Amino acid sequence: MQKKEFRPNPAMKTFLYTTSLLILAVSVLPWSIPIAVTTHDPLARIIMFWVHVITVLVAIWLIIWVPRYYESITYGIDDKWLYAEGGVFWKRRSRLPISRVQMVDVNQGPWQRMYGLGSLRIFTAATGQSTAELSFQNIENAEQVRDYVLKLVQQFRAGDNGLGDSIREPEGIPSRAKIHVGSDEVQVTRLLDSLLNEVREIRKKLGG
Repeated sequence: MQKKEFRPNPAMKTFLYTTSLLILAVSVLPWSIPIAVTTHDPLARIIMFWVHVITVLVAIWLIIWVPRYYESITYGIDDKWLYAEGGVFWKRRSRLPISRVQMVDVNQGPWQRMYGLGSLRIFTAATGQSTAELSFQNIENAEQVRDYVLKLVQQFRAGDNGLGDSIREPEGIPSRAKIHVGSDEVQVTRLLDSLLNEVREIRKKLGG
């Protein structure tokens, strides 16, 4: 099967913008603004000024980083491997054999549900159910992707047990079937011919 590649849903960018900037604002502004407004200490005012400058710079950096991070992410699936890669400054490439997959689940936080996103977490026997070996973050139709991966796992295991080949109906019964017994095949065929000839002779005598 040809490798199928896909990216997270574009709504991931809005999701990352919203959550990152909200966390930044909640962690800095509630305490820094009151101090900057009420304090009369020149040193404290200077410190708060630079705190706000750094906060603005971090916000600008997030605005630049989020789309680049989104473009760096690629997921892939084929009949033997699962792939995930991403990273702006440090590129990380991971792949996991289908044969090692033990459990697949879908995780959706409140913010992800608002944007129709979900994360697929893939577990192996080595990691148990505590840590995902591989994950597809912020994808669309996560449950459908989960079902697709589980189907590939089932097909792989069926094939590994000798049950994966398609069952074909016989095209027709040959006029003369052979009994396969290794090197004695010719001898068995001759024996059957001999028995058949004897039966014919008996029928002739009885008919006569």
